Amino acid sequence: CSHLDRKHSVFGNVLRGLDTLRRMEQIPTNKETDKPLETIKIESIEILDNPVSEALELERRRIEKRKKEKQQLVDSRKSTPAVGLSSTTVALKDVATLKRDVSSKES
Repeated sequence: CSHLDRKHSVFGNVLRGLDTLRRMEQIPTNKETDKPLETIKIESIEILDNPVSEALELERRRIEKRKKEKQQLVDSRKSTPAVGLSSTTVALKDVATLKRDVSSKES
């Protein structure tokens, strides 16, 4: 279908049955609509390489990798002592002490 060249997306390549495609191209078309004057029915196709299954597999691997990374992060946090927690506790004690000191000075 040379009249479609550079006008439409390509979804694949014809590897076998090029003679059938050539016969379909020879069927006369309506000059206004460019539709074939005879009904063309594709009865079967064979997909030799399915890009969808490859994409699904890549996505499955990406998700698994992300899960492992998250689990490693959780595990590393469990094994590392909470350093920031003690300074927060000290800061809270300091605030409580400050409040107590201010209250005693006001009285």
